[in-house]
Amino acid sequence: MSRTAGDIIEIGRDLIVIRTSMPGTFLEWIEAEFGMGQATAYRFIQAAENMGDRLITEISLPATVLYALASPSTPDSIRDEVMQSVEAGETVPCAGCAWMGTSAVTTLARSARMNQASH
Repeated sequence: MSRTAGDIIEIGRDLIVIRTSMPGTFLEWIEAEFGMGQATAYRFIQAAENMGDRLITEISLPATVLYALASPSTPDSIRDEVMQSVEAGETVPCAGCAWMGTSAVTTLARSARMNQASH
């Protein structure tokens, strides 16, 4: 099932609340109730924590790009730069996104152009 960036962030926010209310049993619960693995759950949580306030719902980011931007190793300055470029309909500068790799930058730029064309 394909999820939008907005869906991932909303689910991540819900998982944060649940994790807080279930210390020590969260991972067992998420696997038993939803069949969601630890890595997926934490990618959703990271997306909510690190991108939730930045993401504009009209912008469609592929999940892999959202996960890369939400990664704890991605500096806030890079997140802000990428989102400003996408919001402006610009091609993301490769120098600013070298950490993502060429395919992710291409995907991000294509997604931004497609979204701009549809509005």
